[in-house]
This record gives sequence, structure tokens and C-alpha cells, in this order.
Amino acid sequence: MFLMYCLSGRPPSQPSPFVRGRDRVVVKPLSPEYPNAEHERFNAQIVDFHRRNSFGPAHLPVATGIRRAGTFWWVVLDQLAIGPALDRDSLGQLFQTKPTLVEGYRSLEQQLQPNGFDLTLNQVSRLSSPGSMGAAPDDRELSNTEPLNFEPGDWLELAPGPYLIDFNEIVNLPLNVMALGRPRSSLLRSGVAIHTAVWDAGYRGRSQALLVVHQSAGYRVQKGARLLQLVFYRLAQPVSQGYQGRFQGENI
Repeated sequence: MFLMYCLSGRPPSQPSPFVRGRDRVVVKPLSPEYPNAEHERFNAQIVDFHRRNSFGPAHLPVATGIRRAGTFWWVVLDQLAIGPALDRDSLGQLFQTKPTLVEGYRSLEQQLQPNGFDLTLNQVSRLSSPGSMGAAPDDRELSNTEPLNFEPGDWLELAPGPYLIDFNEIVNLPLNVMALGRPRSSLLRSGVAIHTAVWDAGYRGRSQALLVVHQSAGYRVQKGARLLQLVFYRLAQPVSQGYQGRFQGENI
């Protein structure tokens, strides 16, 4: 399903030619000077509209294009329909499949949470060179990394700054499940953040994330510590093609 937002004037009396099947039109006057309007203002109004109309977190709008019908501008928002987050019992069932949802975990009892699964720390690396991102799909260069050595007891003292971290677990996502990662609250309460991308349906690999120490006094972390909680969502239907990117099968 996608939504179409009218950006100026009054909506046409007839349905837009860009609406097909079960798609629906939502009229939202935004800015008559679009497409020169500020994107931040446009995005804020989209978020506010979705909140006030109770679309809920199960619909993630993504702007995919601009259309013009007569004198009217429309923005097309594709929506990825996803179900609620999987609970502990639902996740437990996915640990009985082959391949299991997550491999290489240290303790299923400790890592399986009411609404997700904790990933544990395997390696910490310092970013040692610039990276780049171009417009072409393959025009990107990753930063070089230098692995840090753990001290006796597998502890590591981290100075303020960014680090690339590797997890112990291998994640195996079926074609009807995606995942999002969130840092444990104990990190946030100590001035440490973790940034992640999306775990797409069909992905398999031992993932990485960006850990940033904002605390000026630094932070201590131990190998095997539970740092990130993966929250899994079941899609309304399986994707026709799972993740095919360069990180498929990474670090296995």
C-alpha cells in the first residue's frame, strides 16, 4: 500500500491516476512551493500526521517520489506493512527451526528477552581511515579498522570516540522476518550509544555495529557482555527476494 499527499491547492474531484487497487489517497496540504520546501518540515508533518491518525508503528512510510496531476503536487509514500514485535514465546519457536534464528549464543536463558534477543560482544576495533559513500550502488569505501586487545579478564578500557564492534552470534532471518537493534539501557545511562542499520529479511551473518563512547571519562566493557537487543518483526507476507547485499554471510 502507498499513501499520496496533496502538496498544494485542492485535491482533484476524481481519484488520482496514481492510485491503484487497494491503495488509498490521503489529502494533506503541506507547502505550495514544494518541491523547493525544506525536507525537514515535510518529514515532520508526515510524522505528525501519522501520529494523529493512529497509523501506529506497524506502518513505516518512506517517500519514494513526487507526482504531478494537473496543477497538484503529490508525494508518494510506500508503506512496509509489518506485524507487532515478536515476544519471547514466538521467538522461542524460531529457535526450534533449522537453521535456528540465532546461532552461537552463550546462554539462551539470559539472552532471550520478553521482546527480543541480546547480542554479545566479540571484538572491538578502532576506525583508522576515512570512508566514503558515492551515488552509485558500489561507489563506497569502508573505513579500515584496527582490532583492540582485551586486557586480563577480557576487559577493555575505551576512550571517548567511535568503535566498530563485532558480535558473537550469527543471525539467520527467514524471508518473513526483519529485525531492528537497540542498545541496552545501561549503556545509554553511562553515556554510550550503539548505532545500527536494518537487519533485512533473508539476511544471514555475524553482524557489526557502531559503538560511540560519549562519556568524557571513557567506558569499560568486557568480552561477551550483552550490548544490543535485536527486536524481530514478522512481515505481512514473505519478501520475494531476501537481502542480497555485500554483507550477506559476513564474518562467518
